[in-house]
Parts: sequence; C-alpha cells; structure tokens
Amino acid sequence: LAINESKEMEREAQAKREKEAKKARADLEKEAVIPEVLEGQQQKRRLFRDTNQLRPPQQLTSVYAFEPSVDNFTLEEHRVLIQNFKEYPKKWGKIAQALPGRTYKDCINHYYATKWDQEFKESKTRKGKGKGARVRTAKTGPRSNPKALISGLPERPETYD
Repeated sequence: LAINESKEMEREAQAKREKEAKKARADLEKEAVIPEVLEGQQQKRRLFRDTNQLRPPQQLTSVYAFEPSVDNFTLEEHRVLIQNFKEYPKKWGKIAQALPGRTYKDCINHYYATKWDQEFKESKTRKGKGKGARVRTAKTGPRSNPKALISGLPERPETYD
C-alpha cells in the first residue's frame, strides 16, 4: 500500500515537472517572426529621408524673421501718435493719416515698442473699477439687525428640568 502511494506521488510530481517545463518552452506560434537581413539596395530604399526641409537652429531667426523691426519715430511723431491714440484708441488707419509717410503697420510697431512707458493711458482715474471695487449683492429688502431680532424673543422660563 505504501509503495503504491509512493508511485502515485512520484507520477504526480513528474506530471507537475513536465507541465512547468512545457510552460518554460516558447510557443513558436505566439512568437514574432524575425525578418531576413536586407541587402544593400533594399536597405537604402527603406532608410528614412528627411523631406521636411528643416533648418538648423542657428538659421531660424533669419528664416522666420524673428528680429524686431527698427523703431525710428522722431519725438514729434511720437507726440502726434500719443495725441491721436488718446482720441482714437487703436484706430491705426486714422492715426497713420495724421503721420505723413507712416503706415498703419509702422504705428502699430511703434505703439507696441513704447507702450510700456504708460504714455498712452488716460490719466483719469475710473471709479468703481480695479482692485478696490465693491461687490454688489442682490437687494432683498431692508437690512435686519440681529440684535433687534433677539431682543424681541420672550425670556426663557426657569422651570425646565
């Protein structure tokens, strides 16, 4: 009886080892197929060719003209531009008509080159706008005083247990 049990345990152990060995082996149906090595002409035909006509980084500014345009407004032209800008804000066609020999593009370029000097802004202060503005709330009637509400309550009786 012990010999039969021992043989049965040996068969189970052998079956388990065979199953693990089968798992360890590669399943050729699931594996990827390795392509053959390409010869000279075929390899050249399959190489990537960059057809984007990319430029080296050193040439980018010249290719795309990222250099800012030259601002050659005279002081008098600058004053006229500021005066007309305050009258016609960002109406570049009208502003350019006041400056003979200047296009609307010249006026725009000069504006963006010099707008940081705060000369183009009005000196008037606007009420109700900016950081200190009050937040409006919906009016729901007269304001109530919480102390007045509490004073109208009857006093608490002392007989609670």
